[in-house]
Amino acid sequence: MNQAWMVGPVLIQLHMLFAVAAFAAAFVLLRYFSPLKEDLPTRDGVQNAYLWGLFTLIFSTGLFQLPLLFRDPLVVLSYPSGTREAAAAVIVMLTAVLYDMRKKGTNAASLTHGIAFVLFSADIVYTFFTQPAGMDISWLPVPHPVALYTMGVSFIGLVILFRINQSWWSYYVLAGWMLSQFLISLAERLPHFFLVTVQPGFYFFAGICVLGFAIIINPIQRQA
Repeated sequence: MNQAWMVGPVLIQLHMLFAVAAFAAAFVLLRYFSPLKEDLPTRDGVQNAYLWGLFTLIFSTGLFQLPLLFRDPLVVLSYPSGTREAAAAVIVMLTAVLYDMRKKGTNAASLTHGIAFVLFSADIVYTFFTQPAGMDISWLPVPHPVALYTMGVSFIGLVILFRINQSWWSYYVLAGWMLSQFLISLAERLPHFFLVTVQPGFYFFAGICVLGFAIIINPIQRQA
């Protein structure tokens, strides 16, 4: 159950604390145990991409509510983020990767590797604590164990990331994770991306975006 507490005017949900703890643990793993532990420029690029993604996730609602934004900005800021904001965050994060590659010379595959490493690690921790509910299985008296599905896919993704060690396959591992989550979300009662409630199509969109990014960037990166 997602408990909540009022701290002054701020509502703090238990799942928020789980999300913060999950990403904090993921970045610690990235710093000390990942294939990028000796690559400070790439780790900085990964952190920047996540910061831009978080900013977009929280504040891009105004772009989709422009008339209301001009009338009452505070009301718009109170709107919960959803599928559109999450999709915008994906595009902004990929743009941040492209910027780092072009302006700082960072390897885009390594950046994608780091983004995937943090995402998979955080997903395992967050899902372990939140235990999302699955749809009922018609031929069994139990619902789909979506938490087990999600953590299993993320764990497999982490194992693959350790084996491929920052190669261009990182794009396809991340895209494969997104498309796997699309299938898992079809069996989930309330599909979500961490704290954000999303439509299952979000994961399909994100997977296609990563694949398209890989197709465009790979030839450029190899020529550089």
